[in-house]
Amino acid sequence: MASLYGRLFPYREHRDRSPLEDFLTEALCDLLNRLPRDVMGEFVKKHFLPSDAADAWRQVVDNGRSLLWKTQESIADVGRLDLMLCRDEKPLIVVENKVGATVTVKQLSDYGQWLGCQVAGNDWPGALVFLTHFTAPPDSFAAGDTRTYGVPWQHVCRWRDVWQWLNVNASSQPATPWQAFAKELADFLGEKEMTSETMTQRDLAALEMYLPSATRVNTLFNRIWREAVRPSWTNGLGSHDGGNVERSTIWFFSDQAMIQDWGYLRPPADAPPGCGYWCLAWGITFPGQSIGSSVDAIPPLPKRPYAYFGLFSQPAWPIPSDPQNRRWGLGDDWSVGESDSSLINARAMCNFDPDSDVLAKQTIDWIKEANAQLRSALPTIVRAGAR
Repeated sequence: MASLYGRLFPYREHRDRSPLEDFLTEALCDLLNRLPRDVMGEFVKKHFLPSDAADAWRQVVDNGRSLLWKTQESIADVGRLDLMLCRDEKPLIVVENKVGATVTVKQLSDYGQWLGCQVAGNDWPGALVFLTHFTAPPDSFAAGDTRTYGVPWQHVCRWRDVWQWLNVNASSQPATPWQAFAKELADFLGEKEMTSETMTQRDLAALEMYLPSATRVNTLFNRIWREAVRPSWTNGLGSHDGGNVERSTIWFFSDQAMIQDWGYLRPPADAPPGCGYWCLAWGITFPGQSIGSSVDAIPPLPKRPYAYFGLFSQPAWPIPSDPQNRRWGLGDDWSVGESDSSLINARAMCNFDPDSDVLAKQTIDWIKEANAQLRSALPTIVRAGAR
């Protein structure tokens, strides 16, 4: 039987966020707010703070003022904070949660600098926490670099350590409600295979199956980039920070059962300041193993393994809603993903020829056509987004 959190798991995919990240943030916040104050204090001291913060943290816990964890707090000109501890509605600790998505020095620096301003002159100088599963923190993080990260205390916590703490403090026959929730969250982390970050025997078996195919998969993705995508975007592709033309390396998203490649689109000249970026993405998804990639897309995406090509956005500059629900004239082969702000053209892999050469040609030709359709529709989409 699935864990409680496994049955409730509702979040959907975003291009720069895993739905698992959002869901785990909510689940952890709920649990932390349920813990007795002293238990919560010990958890934070052990997992969210460096050792030299222990005395100051004990004073925070012992002084009796209200402590409350919050999630998804939007901060003007900074972004959205995953998890934050407040004392009397004033921030003390900010936690950035990553499962496998990327993180940048700038992102953590922006959060830390904001927190540093909020706690200036207080008895508590602030702590910035990077909670992660696969994503590595920047090399400079948790090294006492207050100038970069705004606060003196930075710490890295790993989900496997949270899982271990939950197992120790939960009970199969809990005496308190919070222990019941702790057990359910521990079970959920186990279901999502987040109890270890390094290779298991199961991973070894999967690797043995994949390695003979890896070069052929990489070759096909490289051909898609060279033959189907890059030639028609000579002046439109670039890094999301405004640099030179940049194509990503191929990424594997374990929780979304997806292999993906993408290229960033430069913001057009008439885009609003600070609009963020859109990107083209193409890949293969295995929905039977996925936590749910764009499951709210209209029309629905295939329920069997499928290839896809599409336009995706970050929350700062979402793809505008189509007021007439015509998918911007792209045709019936395209789907609109409302929750992750996307336009997706998907095709079940079983509809491609099994012969490798024919499959490659069919895939490239299909993406060429989808790419041409999207390029034609993009000016209209951009104008609507800039209003």
